[in-house]
Amino acid sequence: MNAFTRRTSAPTRPFLRHYAEMLAALLAGMAVLGPAGVLALGLLGVSPSELWDDAPTLLLGMALTMTVPMIFVLVQLGRQQREVQAPRRRARAARPARELVVAAPGGSVP
Repeated sequence: MNAFTRRTSAPTRPFLRHYAEMLAALLAGMAVLGPAGVLALGLLGVSPSELWDDAPTLLLGMALTMTVPMIFVLVQLGRQQREVQAPRRRARAARPARELVVAAPGGSVP
């Protein structure tokens, strides 16, 4: 057990992990999508200095470059969680049918 595990309680660790994942997604999104957005707007004839002068456009660009990667990460984590939980759901769904077979006269479960 290291110092990090001793100092943090069980509910705190998942929160810190989630926070670190979202922070990494946010920073990666700004690093990747920010320059890509500036280049795309440059192709449309908008210069970076015009972006700095127009606050609503700048804020919209920042919001998109920060939010889109976090949504992507959350969707991927949700898929992974559903894949992990799928066998449990199938077993839970099959349980009533298995109980009916066992409850039937002469019923048995292979």
